[in-house]
Amino acid sequence: MIKDVFIPEKVGLYYVIPKRIIGVDIGKTQISATVIYMSGTKATVEQCLQEAIITNNELHYTQRVQETLKKLVQQLPKCDEVRSALPSSAIVFKKLKLPFTNYDKIKMVIGYEVEPLLPFSVDQAVIDFVITHTNQQEHSAEILVAAAQNKKIIDHLALFENTGIEPQTISVDLLALYGLYVQIEEYKTLQDAVALIDLGTHETRIAYIDNGILRFVRTLPKSIIELAKTVSTINKSTPQESLENMIRFGVAPGADFTEKKVLIETLKTFWNEINFTLTSFATQTQQAQVKHIFILGGGAQMKGLIEFVTDLLKIPCKHMQINQLFTNRSISSKKTSELANHCIMSTSIALPNAVTDQFNLRQKEFISHDARLIYKQLITSALLLVLLLGGLFLHSFWQMRKLSNEIQSSEREIISTIKQKFPQIPKEDKDLEDIINSAQQKLVEEEKVWFAFSGSARSSFLTYLLELFTRLDRQTLGLQVEQITIKGEILILKAEVKDHQALKILERDLRASPLFEYVEGQEDPKFTMRIRLAKTNKGH
Repeated sequence: MIKDVFIPEKVGLYYVIPKRIIGVDIGKTQISATVIYMSGTKATVEQCLQEAIITNNELHYTQRVQETLKKLVQQLPKCDEVRSALPSSAIVFKKLKLPFTNYDKIKMVIGYEVEPLLPFSVDQAVIDFVITHTNQQEHSAEILVAAAQNKKIIDHLALFENTGIEPQTISVDLLALYGLYVQIEEYKTLQDAVALIDLGTHETRIAYIDNGILRFVRTLPKSIIELAKTVSTINKSTPQESLENMIRFGVAPGADFTEKKVLIETLKTFWNEINFTLTSFATQTQQAQVKHIFILGGGAQMKGLIEFVTDLLKIPCKHMQINQLFTNRSISSKKTSELANHCIMSTSIALPNAVTDQFNLRQKEFISHDARLIYKQLITSALLLVLLLGGLFLHSFWQMRKLSNEIQSSEREIISTIKQKFPQIPKEDKDLEDIINSAQQKLVEEEKVWFAFSGSARSSFLTYLLELFTRLDRQTLGLQVEQITIKGEILILKAEVKDHQALKILERDLRASPLFEYVEGQEDPKFTMRIRLAKTNKGH
């Protein structure tokens, strides 16, 4: 869009241009999508959808996901950005502490810092990070680095091929979930250690949060599918039957089904392993044991699970309530105030937040075309600058040319006029400055001739003599005149006075005369003084 080129999409988390974002969460058995409309700092959840991945043994998983996404896209509105997330199991996480807090500085060194810690080459991976905590006094930052091998990015992007949508941003599921967690007013005020546990159908994901800071992320290969297989093996039933009974009856008081006893023992083993993981997290951070557990995912729907975990681990356990998002005044829902729990992850992926705002694993050779918008803006700005400067240059050139033509035309007109007034100037002369000098010289010569012969131009010789002897007190000055000569407009007085004081009085009296235009100053009482005669008789 043209507006995207000339106007920044957003400033920080403020969306200058309203934007519709779709978050897509691809699981093993279903795909969920959430549509969020961003305007300014306001987020509106417009739509939440879920589609089961089609079952077709003739197609492999990637093809089945593509076909399901095509069906899902038909139900989605036109969007400005698509966001997706890699599963935490595909990511290597490393926690680092760096002696500066500036994001750009961290971005510059992160590859060097994390390279020795990775089980694969940095050249064959995409690396990004989130700043989980900053210490302004120490000028340090704690960051959680996420590294994914290039193959993981390639495989993930392949899921979207020929589906009509393509993710411009690739996050990580638990990082996105943490970003949603810190936007829920009730949760972000918790100061104790908190565990977010996503009980997926094929894996269990754990995020350990201490005092609002994400400390650890871990994925366990066990899931409700694994639990169902264990129960079915002992009870000699099918995994599908065991799974249905687990979800339908669970471990709620009063539930009565043949597999309940086996399920309870299996769940105890499973949750003791999770508790061991949480205890190891607390030990590494030298903090107290987890005080709150929030569960989500398909396994969280098991009846009686909340009470069972609370009683087993002696830790308060609750469902993670996505509808608590709406306690945040900046977030609302367009259609309903209730969102289904299956929307939690896709909403986490779609919803912008300060924690993961700059996080994107779609980098380097995987960068999307839409992500090149900043380059388009820079190139457009450069082109506009070139066009502007070019326009100014052409305008200046045109104006200078017009002015030059006007000057040349004026010069020709002046030369023609001068030559008419002064026929003596040779016709072959073309230089204006030379012609003006010649005209001035001719004018001075004619003026001298005119001055010499014009009776009205100056007074008679006797008048000047009378002026000299009338105005000057010869006895006081001790004036002795040797010679008086008039040449053209200059009177030359050769004389002598008694001293320098008398010389000053002489000069003063002469300058007071209206017949004399200029009186040359003297240093010696015996002098030859040049006096320029006035052209008109001002006093006589």
